Amino acid sequence: MLKERCSRNIVTKDSLDREQKEVYDLVIEARDQGTPSRSSRVSAKVIVLDENDNYPEIIDPQEDVVSVREEQSPETEVVRVKAIDADKGENATVTYSILEDRGTDGYGIFSIDPVTGVIRTRMILDHEERTIYRLAVAATDNGNPPRQTVRTLRVEVLDLNDNRPTFTSSSLIFRVREDVPIGFIVGSVATSDSREQDNMITSNSGGHITSVQLPHPIPVNKIT
Repeated sequence: MLKERCSRNIVTKDSLDREQKEVYDLVIEARDQGTPSRSSRVSAKVIVLDENDNYPEIIDPQEDVVSVREEQSPETEVVRVKAIDADKGENATVTYSILEDRGTDGYGIFSIDPVTGVIRTRMILDHEERTIYRLAVAATDNGNPPRQTVRTLRVEVLDLNDNRPTFTSSSLIFRVREDVPIGFIVGSVATSDSREQDNMITSNSGGHITSVQLPHPIPVNKIT
C-alpha cells in the first residue's frame, strides 16, 4: 500500500503586527476526494516574531523643565527619566545617555544612569553663576539597528538665601535741624544683594531714614 504525500504552504493574507496580535491559533483540515470523504484535523500555532520597528517613548518627566537647588553636593538626584518601547526583548530594552552639543550646555555637568535613567549633578551648582542648563537626553533601544529618541530637558538651578545684603558705604553721617517735623526725610541708605528679588529684604534703590519723636529710634524703611 502506497501513501501519497502532498503539502501545502500556509501563507499570510495580510500584513502582521506583533504589537497588535502576537499569536494566531489555526485549525488545519485535510480532506480526501474519496466516497465517502474522510478528513483529519490538526491544531497549529503561529507566533509573530518581533521586529525593531518602534522608537522608545520618553514618558517621564512629563514636563520639559525640572529643578535642583544650588549648593547641593555632587551626585544629588535631579530627576528620573523613564522610557518605554512597544517592541519585545532586546528591542524593548532601553539605555539612557546624555548627548554632547545638540544646542545644549549640560553635558559634563550632569550624569545619567544608563539603566535606571536617574539624572544626578556632577558638581556643586551656583545659581549666581548660572540659572539654567539644557540637557539632550537620549533613550536608545538594543535592537539591530538601534532606534533612538532624544528629548531636551531644562534644569533650573533654584536660588538659596546664601548672600547677605551689604551697605554701599561703611559709615553714614546725617545732619538735620532740630525743628523738622515727624516724617521728614533725614537721609537715604542703599544696599546691594546678588540674590534673586524673592530672597531680598532690601531694595537696591535704597531706604529713606525719617525723623520721629524722641526717644524712639530712627526707623529705616525696608523697601522704597
